Amino acid sequence: MLLQLSDVVGPELFARIASAAAAQASSGPFALGDELLAELRGHPLFALAVQPRASSTPRLLRRDGECASSSVSDALCEGTRVDVGIALFVSDPDGYDGGELLVDTGFGEETYRPAVGDCLVYPASCRVRSAKVTRGVRLTLEFGMQSTIREPVQREILYDLGYSTRMLELFGHGESEELVKLRACEQNLLRLWSEA
Repeated sequence: MLLQLSDVVGPELFARIASAAAAQASSGPFALGDELLAELRGHPLFALAVQPRASSTPRLLRRDGECASSSVSDALCEGTRVDVGIALFVSDPDGYDGGELLVDTGFGEETYRPAVGDCLVYPASCRVRSAKVTRGVRLTLEFGMQSTIREPVQREILYDLGYSTRMLELFGHGESEELVKLRACEQNLLRLWSEA
């Protein structure tokens, strides 16, 4: 499941992230990574999609001319199994040309050029590359996460079930036996599939 999320980081923290990223001269580990991870874990759709357990250190990637070759996330990073890849887009897409993130899930490449502040979540088994930046600089924070749910199909089922349940809670007609059963199904699947 590929998921593009908007507004995953609050405006105050994102302003600090953007400022620190612009000041960092080269690609590498990112100083505000712990704050970013805490904010992401608190975002309800991110938490549903990823079911986060552990994370590698967020790294700033500065693209300004080179074209990245296609790669798959390392299976292990910093001693953590990587199930999910995450890219947070720090640069405004109007500030650079090219630089699209190309994700191949096995059904062909999909092109992503998200807005500033958007987050792209994808299975770590996907082949990912960046198109050449022909003008300006594209800054992203990229990292891998271990999920409590190892299998992508199971994560997707739990996401769909959890999302639908939350929407019914918000916009449905109040508490119902069906909603209670959906919550029970979600929790029981977590019990079956979780590696916590």
